[in-house]
Amino acid sequence: MTVPTPLIVLAGLLLVALILRLLQVLGTLLEPLRQLFASEGVQLDRQKLLTVVMVSAAKHRIATPAELQAAFELLPP
Repeated sequence: MTVPTPLIVLAGLLLVALILRLLQVLGTLLEPLRQLFASEGVQLDRQKLLTVVMVSAAKHRIATPAELQAAFELLPP
């Protein structure tokens, strides 16, 4: 059975949209996580978090580093 190319493209676009949405959710959770970790003496670094997300996305081939960087820049500081 062959999967039509438009279906593959649509699935890819939906996956990218999901990743971007998850990054938005991550952005809203970032400050409470910082506060939680700060209370335990741990600092949460945005750049390290971005690196972890990029490595995971590259491993699973779900987004390019440029796409993730652009999405991450939209998140609140």
